[in-house]
Amino acid sequence: MMRTVNYKNTVPIAVKSNVQTATSTANLQFNLIHFNWPNENVIHFFSLTETENSRKLHKSSFPKELSKIFSPAELDTDFIYTTFGYPQEGFKFISINLRTTTLNYAKLHFRNQLKYYFKKKVEKIVETGFIDNIIIWEWCDDQPKDAPYILFDRFSIRVVLESEKQRLPCLLISYEGKSKILKDEINTSLNKVPSGSIKKVKYKTSIMSYQHFTELDEVESEKCNAIANPAIYASYNIPYDSISPSNKYLKYKSKIDKFYKDSIKQKDFINFFGLSGNGFIQVPSNKIDVLDTEISRLYYENNESSTEMPKRQFKKLKPAVRAKGRVIVFFVYHSEDKESMELWKSYIKKGNTYRYPGLNEYASLNGEVVDIFDMPFNDKENPLPELQSHYDRLSWADLNTKYIPLYVTPFTREETYRQTVRIMPLVKEFFAERGMAIQSAEPFNIHKSDFYWSLTTMSATIVAKLGGIPWRLIENVKTQLVIGIGAFISNDGSKYLGASVCFDNSGFFKTHDWFEQTQIKEMAGYMGTMVKNYTEAYGVPERLVIHFYKKLKKDDILIIEKELQSLELSKPIPVYIVSINKTEETDFVAFDMAKPNLLMPQTGTYVELFNNQYLLYNNARVGDAHTASDHYHFPIKLHIQGNKKAVLDADTIKELIEQVFQYSKLNYRTLAQQNLPITLLAVELLADYVPYFNQKRIPDTVKHLPWFL
Repeated sequence: MMRTVNYKNTVPIAVKSNVQTATSTANLQFNLIHFNWPNENVIHFFSLTETENSRKLHKSSFPKELSKIFSPAELDTDFIYTTFGYPQEGFKFISINLRTTTLNYAKLHFRNQLKYYFKKKVEKIVETGFIDNIIIWEWCDDQPKDAPYILFDRFSIRVVLESEKQRLPCLLISYEGKSKILKDEINTSLNKVPSGSIKKVKYKTSIMSYQHFTELDEVESEKCNAIANPAIYASYNIPYDSISPSNKYLKYKSKIDKFYKDSIKQKDFINFFGLSGNGFIQVPSNKIDVLDTEISRLYYENNESSTEMPKRQFKKLKPAVRAKGRVIVFFVYHSEDKESMELWKSYIKKGNTYRYPGLNEYASLNGEVVDIFDMPFNDKENPLPELQSHYDRLSWADLNTKYIPLYVTPFTREETYRQTVRIMPLVKEFFAERGMAIQSAEPFNIHKSDFYWSLTTMSATIVAKLGGIPWRLIENVKTQLVIGIGAFISNDGSKYLGASVCFDNSGFFKTHDWFEQTQIKEMAGYMGTMVKNYTEAYGVPERLVIHFYKKLKKDDILIIEKELQSLELSKPIPVYIVSINKTEETDFVAFDMAKPNLLMPQTGTYVELFNNQYLLYNNARVGDAHTASDHYHFPIKLHIQGNKKAVLDADTIKELIEQVFQYSKLNYRTLAQQNLPITLLAVELLADYVPYFNQKRIPDTVKHLPWFL
């Protein structure tokens, strides 16, 4: 049965943390640098007709001054064309004050200046980004020997100009990681790699899509090289990059500091771009706050609790709600992996070192490992017929018995991603249609000496997949409906929206679904159905909170509000939309300069940016304590919106940020800290499976279970 709680008995927890100190909040540094407004107006050229060297300009970026050279009728169009500061026959010119013109046009001007400087004046390889940025490709000093590629560091420079009241425009400097440019020219590569696997190329000093390259009128093929991607790694014997557990804050800061010194803090750039010369800017102390770490307290069996991560407490404190009833454990494996299966089975039954005493003792289960249910198969590429044969030969007990298949997958995660027909999702679908959520492991990992860490993690996950609750949060919350909605694109180019729903933050998994991405009206209709179902069970919620994957337009919010009005509820519902973005790429980061050997601000720190946008640090550093073996999560960026009934005061905003912070603790896929709330992480995980199901849908039999973990 779904549970809810009464918000009127809420204990206030949005208070300053006891661990907050001056050094933890007042010495943060952005990856931002100021530059100055030009002293004089700029002369730019515009036309209603497109030419070869002109740039198409959408009406959302029209400068204010266009009305001086075009009539209202001429400006009643979606696009005009500009060459910026370059005169061209038939183009009209106007003088533009960048400080007072539209923000979007000012951004375009500054980005165009950046592109010109790095591409033409200093002859760097330049890629045009999607969000007011360009990406500079810098030769790496640590080139691998005898590699078929050249290694580059990629740095994003983004123009930040968010408000007409902004005193100075800024440049956001981000490190985008490494990329590989093949040494072979494009025609040689085309003869080596699978058809369609080349997506991007370097042509002369530009990075572009391969399709764009093929559409150029005249090309010099010897100056074009493919950008390496996983689809062509095998053709060139390129190994996959290993994931390092090291502190990425230190690496990131070191990279952007060097880029700033070598490419930005140079006389030519300072003079060309009006750089202020003061380096990366400090975060104003009045823009920083820290959540009380008490809100991250997790509750286990018998209401025992701890603020430490589950990997340090779950073994001792046990699940908050046990997976009750009889549980049958069995193994699914390829015949060649029988040895690995037997080893995994022995660990499940008898344990692996003192850290893992076996599934039942570790996770408080009543699990029976029943050999007769094991399902070996011989066909790696199509195990489903053999699995069906096994299923048909077995006698399945009544509904009170639960089953957990443990799958020794014959393919690694990387191999699965490269498969045209992905086997792993099909096996998941096979068991999901029969009401079972599988747990998988790769043979190589089973034989590793530290497999006990995987065993502890998967045991907590198994509890959740069997309907139990590994741990929960404090239950003093508002009666509210929380929906997470994310988007993803499958390999065939189809766009989908996934949705996960939580009715409270106690940890009880509710439901999830997915549907093809069509119009905002369909998405609003789905939300309306969820509100209706909730209202019928518990009454009208105090508020609807939507964790969304991007910022919504005002018109979209109105469509959602109209859908709720059509339900004719007894009272209007405040709607809050919290768009949540990871900040690993092309976005804001703030570093704790008081901790030069760590740089990662303490967990619960949040920084106000502008226009109801915030950075939230959600990591394993509590106060000044951080263990080197824990993750170094970058912040997530939040943008908070609301409908007409929503009140966006400081207290409400803090509540919504706290909620995101808390929901990140409900990821039962890991015992370690994660930075993304389960409402959106669930959708991200669904993207690995549902588009590759035969039926392209989530079976109703598992919609109440987190089978995708």
